[in-house]
Amino acid sequence: MYALLCSLPGTPVLYYGDEIGMGDNVYLGDRDSVPHADAVERRSQRRLLGGEPATALPPAIIDPEYSYESVNVAANSTTPTRCSGGFGAGRAAPPQSVFAHGTIEILSPDNHRVLAFLRRDEDRQVLVVANLSRYAQYVELDLHEFRGAHPVE
Repeated sequence: MYALLCSLPGTPVLYYGDEIGMGDNVYLGDRDSVPHADAVERRSQRRLLGGEPATALPPAIIDPEYSYESVNVAANSTTPTRCSGGFGAGRAAPPQSVFAHGTIEILSPDNHRVLAFLRRDEDRQVLVVANLSRYAQYVELDLHEFRGAHPVE
C-alpha cells in the first residue's frame, strides 16, 4: 500500500513507525494511538520519566507481532521481508520527477480488483499495477502504444 501511496499524485503522508511496519493501538483516541519509538525502551522510559511506563505514556501495543520489542529498526535491518525494504536506500526507484511532476493516466482493466495507471514525465513512463485483492488476480491491460518497448521491473 505504501508503494501505491507514493506513486499517486500529491504528497504522501507517513506517520512515524510506518516505514518499519509498527502497529497502532487503534483503541486509543486521536494521536494517542501512534506507535512508540523503538529508541525509547520501557526501561529507559521508567528511568527518564521517573515513573511506571504505563502512567508516563499511552499504553504500548501488546500484540506480540506489532509490539516495539519485535518491530523496530534493528529487527527490520536483519529481516529482508520487513516493511522497511520498500523505503530503504538500497532499493532502486524510478526517478522522483515521474512521481513528483508527472501526469497520471488511469487505465481501466476489466478486473475491478486491480488498479492500473501510467505516470509520465518528459523522459520516462512508469506503469503501476496494484492488486487490491487478498488473492492473486488476472488482468489484461491495453498497452499497444508500448509495442517494442523493453519493460524494467
